[in-house]
Amino acid sequence: MNTALLGALADHVQSVAGRDRTVVDIGPFRAFFSDTSDDPLLSLAVPRQPAPDWRPGIEALQAAFAARNRTLRLEYFSELFPTLAMALAAEGLDSQDTMPVLVLAAGEPIRVRATAGLVLSCPGPDDGATLRGLMALQARCFQALAGTNGDSGWLAQMRTDLASGLASACVASVAGEIIGGAMLISGGGAAELVGVATDPAWRRRRIASATCARLIAESFAGGNRLVWLSAGSPPAHALYKRLGFRHIGTQLNAGPPPSADGGGVATRG
Repeated sequence: MNTALLGALADHVQSVAGRDRTVVDIGPFRAFFSDTSDDPLLSLAVPRQPAPDWRPGIEALQAAFAARNRTLRLEYFSELFPTLAMALAAEGLDSQDTMPVLVLAAGEPIRVRATAGLVLSCPGPDDGATLRGLMALQARCFQALAGTNGDSGWLAQMRTDLASGLASACVASVAGEIIGGAMLISGGGAAELVGVATDPAWRRRRIASATCARLIAESFAGGNRLVWLSAGSPPAHALYKRLGFRHIGTQLNAGPPPSADGGGVATRG
């Protein structure tokens, strides 16, 4: 476990989450509320300091999210707060995602082979057609985004983040068809790799490797010191290990149990 690196990534999460959201400290937690969307991925909370008794803070956090009509979702690195998972479970909040945290530092090699016929491009905030194409691909690949066409705040958020330099995106195309894509969200000298998607018909052809490598190289050239991600599946973990990432910890996402209609905590993929 590398607590220094995990602490740097925790600072990055707060730096990014605090932009364009209302920030409220609630006991040992810090909450970030979207004022424009009730999408579960656009509001979240993180622990900001250890607590000898988590229960009062958890109860206050639940009340604050309910008062704002937002779904409670916590993201944290379990090695920094080893007693939190048990306290959350005692209050009826599930650890719905447990994912390895991988990191690549500036100066470390990025290992990727070229894919013939692949065209990479980095859309800007005004490239609406490409951004919608990327979102459509992500919706096909991630159930959490199914049905999202920009009407729940995602497209506007993406454009805002691209315009401010907070985010960068890369799409992979063959014969004009978008078959892969990824995004980086930057802040505090680090960047998180998110939304990495490949059309199912094009998997195992190094499409994701190519889009990620392009974004990572540009991120380091722009001054970021770290790129990190939480790998949501064994194939994803293997992909990033091949690119040169190393495992430093564990991310837990927690929230209320899924409802009968499939609601609950979503993941960013």
